[in-house]
Formats: sequence, structure tokens, C-alpha cells
Amino acid sequence: MAKKQSLQGKRLNSFGMDPMNLVVIGLDVQVPEDHELYELYDPRIEKPLVERTIKDMMKHGVDLDVVVRKYKFVKGTVVWGKPLKADTELPVVVDGRRRTQHSREANVRLAKDKEPTIVVPVKVFKGSVRDAGLRSTALNRHREDDDVLMNARKAKVMFDRIKSEEDTAENFNVSVDQLRDWFRLLEGHPQLVQAVEKGDIAASPAIKLAKLPPDHQKVELEDAIAKGETSKTQIEARVRRKMAESKGTKKSELPGTPPTRRLLGEMRRIVKENESDLVDVFESLEQSVVAIFDFVLDGIVAGTASGKLIAHLKKKAEEADKAEKTKKKAKPTPATVEA
Repeated sequence: MAKKQSLQGKRLNSFGMDPMNLVVIGLDVQVPEDHELYELYDPRIEKPLVERTIKDMMKHGVDLDVVVRKYKFVKGTVVWGKPLKADTELPVVVDGRRRTQHSREANVRLAKDKEPTIVVPVKVFKGSVRDAGLRSTALNRHREDDDVLMNARKAKVMFDRIKSEEDTAENFNVSVDQLRDWFRLLEGHPQLVQAVEKGDIAASPAIKLAKLPPDHQKVELEDAIAKGETSKTQIEARVRRKMAESKGTKKSELPGTPPTRRLLGEMRRIVKENESDLVDVFESLEQSVVAIFDFVLDGIVAGTASGKLIAHLKKKAEEADKAEKTKKKAKPTPATVEA
């Protein structure tokens, strides 16, 4: 009696293979640009491997199929660093080059730890080499990655279930800090989230804006969109300015660490080059803060540097004021006349 299938449907063929036995064009074998296999070359193989992806594969393996097309290489062709001793038919990767690369590194580490290695699920493409090249391009073009909001929502569901930032971040291949940024965006003003969904503002600057109280987020968002100032740099400048103006400014957002001499000198140079009408930007606290914010908004000075400069100016002004009061309180010493 035939064994009943677990699902009602057509059974498809796939093979569990050692990723080292797959051929990646440009990595395992070099071909000239006029060779028919060059259509299966993808420059992304030159990118560094992603550590979190390697660790995820070590833990969970590879679920998505790697698509290959069998190709007969002639005797003497250098594959995997060695010339073939005879004409040999080998599986050339059509789709899944990065999965192949990461799974290889995962197996190197698993073997070193004396743990069982993983195999990758492989499907065979049966068309021509040209068709395989077209298929490779189509698969990459049609693949739609989740946007930041979608990833954030999925991550929130997972976090609510497992209650671990580290495990959630690992599953989404991001850092814990980035995960927290996602959650901050979800907790932002509804109008801010809607603006990201509609494409009125990108997720990255929206995350910066989400640092402000909800009511301030709405006001700054509307003003930024109206003025066309929605880039990450422009939004970051708005946020820092708003935080500096607020009574409850956090020290972590406006650093009090004294600036270096190099930063002070750089600021003086910027003031001079921008023909500032300030006689000495570091002598007047009020004028200096205004000038620094102008430079931040224009993208001339970084937000972090401006925070240090303002804190430094405030400290110097307080010290000068204290010294002046002490001088006024001091009693005059009678002059001594020599006989």
C-alpha cells in the first residue's frame, strides 16, 4: 500500500546538497564576459558576508531553495581551485548565490565545533543557459523585501510572544538598537506612521522624529513636509533644536562633554568662512547658540558637535558670571604706603 502524502498536491523534486558542491560563477570558476555562463555572474558575491545570517543558518539551516542548472565543464577548467581531470557536469547556481556563500561559512564553523553540518535544498532548472540567466534576473527583480514598517510590525508580534529583544533581533537579522528604533517608530504619533506608509517621509528620518513627544512629532512633521525638509539630516537637526529648546532636555541628547581644541578651532574657522557678524562666537552665549543652530540646519555642523559646543558655552558663561559676582563681593584692600 502506497504511503499517504502529508499534503494533497504534486510532489516536487529537491535535493539536499553540500553547498561546497555547488558552483558559483565568479567565485568557484572564472569565465570571460563573452562566455555564456557570464549571465549567471552576480557582483553581489563580492560583498562581505553578514554575521547574523551565518549564525541564523548555523541554528536553523537553510529553508529557501537554491536553483541550479547543470553544465558540462571541459577538461582542464579550474573549478574550486583545481583543474578538472575530465569533462564534468556540475550544478551551477542560478538563484541563491548568497545563501550558498553563507551556508558554506556556517558549515566551516559547525565543523570546527564538531557539530553536524547543514545541507541546502536544491532545485534543478532545465532550460537553456540563456533562459537560466533571464530567470536569475527575473527572480532578483521580482523579489519584494518587507519595508521597515512591515518588519517592525512582524518583530513586535514576535517580541510580544517570546519577550526577548536579543532573539527577536537575531531572527530579523538586525541589531538590538535597530529593533528598538523600529518599536519607537510604531509607538510614534499615528500621523507619523501614516506619513511613512504613504511615502511622505522615509522610515529613517521618521525614527529620528519619533524621539520627540507625540504632539511635537505631529507639528514638526507637518512643518517639515510643508517646507520639503524631510531628509534624515534635516529632521535630525529639527529634533536636536526642539530638544534644546525644551525645558526637559535630556543630557544624553545634548552632551555636556567639553569639546576638543580641534572642534573649537573648527567652529571658529566655520564662523570665519561663513562671514558671521559675531565678533567672537564663543563670548556671547545667546548669539553663539543661535549661530550654531543655523550651522546645524544648513548641514555645516553635526548635531553631536553642536551639543558639545552649546554645553561648553553654557559652562563658560556660568563660570564667567560666578567670577564676576565673586569679584563684586570682594572687599577692597587698603593701599600700604611705605615710609
